Amino acid sequence: MRILFLHRSVTAVERCVRELRSVRWAVAATRVSSAQQLLRRLAQGGSPDVALPGPYDLVIAGHPSPQWRAVRQCLSRVRTHIPVIVVTEAAGSRLAELMEEGGADWIEMDRLARLPGIARRALEEQALRGARDRAESSLRHSEAYLHALTDNPAYGIARCGPDGTILETNRALAAMLGYASGQELLAEAGAAASRTRAAGPKLGPLPFPVRGVVAPAELRWTRKDGTDVVVRCSGREIRGVGGAPGGYQIIAQDVTAQSALVAELRRSAAVDALTGLANYRQFVEVLERELQRSNRTGRELAVLLLDLDGLKRINDRYGHLAGNRVLCRLAKVLSFFCRCTDSAARFGGDEFAIVAPEIGAAPARLLAARIRAHCASQSESPPLSVSIGVAACPRDGESVETLLVAADRALYQAKGRSRLVAPAALSRRCPRLFLLPQPK
Repeated sequence: MRILFLHRSVTAVERCVRELRSVRWAVAATRVSSAQQLLRRLAQGGSPDVALPGPYDLVIAGHPSPQWRAVRQCLSRVRTHIPVIVVTEAAGSRLAELMEEGGADWIEMDRLARLPGIARRALEEQALRGARDRAESSLRHSEAYLHALTDNPAYGIARCGPDGTILETNRALAAMLGYASGQELLAEAGAAASRTRAAGPKLGPLPFPVRGVVAPAELRWTRKDGTDVVVRCSGREIRGVGGAPGGYQIIAQDVTAQSALVAELRRSAAVDALTGLANYRQFVEVLERELQRSNRTGRELAVLLLDLDGLKRINDRYGHLAGNRVLCRLAKVLSFFCRCTDSAARFGGDEFAIVAPEIGAAPARLLAARIRAHCASQSESPPLSVSIGVAACPRDGESVETLLVAADRALYQAKGRSRLVAPAALSRRCPRLFLLPQPK
């Protein structure tokens, strides 16, 4: 124990050290005789006479002292960090005065045997005060953190019961649901919970918690005005007395704009920007999925490849804007003739494709004939002319590659036949009707 003595008498200091060592305390004592020396020692943090660095554990001051006024002021500053014990020659009636003058505790010289007990109590009280100060500091930090979290405008925080009834909320969640304040939301908590849904059910219960944690999930809630808001929600299950379910503590973030952006990006990644049909990537995904279903169920599947004839001539004669309008006209024709189970796509450039589940080669040829006939019946200029190749699963192949190769071969056979009648058709300004290859 490192003790700093403020005392004029070396004999009194030695008596105090003997009493402390009598209870098997290891004592390192340093003596000063003035308040200025006391402050200097405390500022240095240790004594050059001992090999123990750091602050002192205890200050023992003698009373009375010629510099007691200065000593009193010094002890008042010290006792907030280090316990102080005053050793006095005065009687017990001086206790109140000594306590006013800055002594943390006191003992009379003729009762010095009680010094170890008083010192132990002073150290324990100092330790308790330190623990209390740390707890108060931690509490203030936690309160500041909680206020910063609950007042954050980007995150809605709420406590709800097992049935979804909102019990506590912050302003951000109230604003997210379209309420002017948290009080208004709580006043209508029952109605708000009944209007809120998450993939069918309302706010409560949330997705099933795993080990008490609600995994992050995107939920669709309903605002006060009836509009939808998409939130990313996570939380923790609350357990009551005896482990009974007590509800949830949830944190929600409004991701409506992000969700709409992601949906638009996904749509853009799957849709041709000019025609609005599926693009090549989406076409291949649909074809793979339908082939798997066809192989599983044993039902037929047809693929139609279409080529817009003379697109270069149209671009050269009418301009590229007219060529784009022709592509869009053909896309409308394909959308018109496709069933709800069919998928039309722009295969690339002037080529289009249709995936037609659950039909064979004969119905696919009939569909191709109807498309060509509809193109021929249009009077809008420039006229539409298409060549179509048909392939069927499992007759022509059972994979994406084999089906596309067979459909492409049939397409170019049809285009080869069409060249024989092309000049007469163009001179009459009407579209050509091309024959498809007959099945083997």
